[in-house]
Amino acid sequence: ALLAAGTTASAATVGHYEACNEGSNPQAVAAITTAGHTPVAVDVPDAATLAGIDMLFVTNCSNGGISAEYTANLGNISAAVNAGMTLMVHDRWVSGGAGLVPGAGSISFNRDFSDGANIDIPVGSSILSGPGGVLDNSSLDGGSSSSHGFLDSTTLPGGGIVIAHRSVATEAVTVSYPFGSGMVVYSTIPLDYYLNGSSPVAFSTIYAPNVIAAYAGDTFAGCAGEGFVGDQLKLCK
Repeated sequence: ALLAAGTTASAATVGHYEACNEGSNPQAVAAITTAGHTPVAVDVPDAATLAGIDMLFVTNCSNGGISAEYTANLGNISAAVNAGMTLMVHDRWVSGGAGLVPGAGSISFNRDFSDGANIDIPVGSSILSGPGGVLDNSSLDGGSSSSHGFLDSTTLPGGGIVIAHRSVATEAVTVSYPFGSGMVVYSTIPLDYYLNGSSPVAFSTIYAPNVIAAYAGDTFAGCAGEGFVGDQLKLCK
């Protein structure tokens, strides 16, 4: 009965930050608002700023690095996630993804464009429907590029979940995994490009609000992400 009981989501504060330009990302405001949450401009992701938000929504527009400001504050970001904040990163670079998120030491990051125009969404994914609308396996296809690579899903930390993948199911595009009391969501989708209104617009109008809504506020992170194991996991599913 407890597993069947629903929860009522509450509005969360979502800070938006562009790791490439070192400042807030106003283009993320519409997606955050559509998701039902409160956008907060983050100019510097320092400890004092992070203490006042529930989620840090980060885009990295660089194809070859991470800004000095972000790197200097990675310790503050990691501490905030460990204490319960959600960190969501959409990264163009991919090769250096481990330097953008905590707890990623075991993950295999692969910058690769061989299947970069295709994104599939597995059954049960938290982004299939939400405040932005409904997604299917063709909604995010045909981008230039839809993804800049993939994560080997077999290398995700315990509790890791594949939210979206390429044609090969183990080539994850968007994933989540727990870190301390918080959550990390990482994606190889160059979302900074699509938040500008570039086609397919489903990235900005459906995907972005849905993925924010799935991980901000009072959310259920998935059976494995919530710590269910063995027979508990089967019952939860």
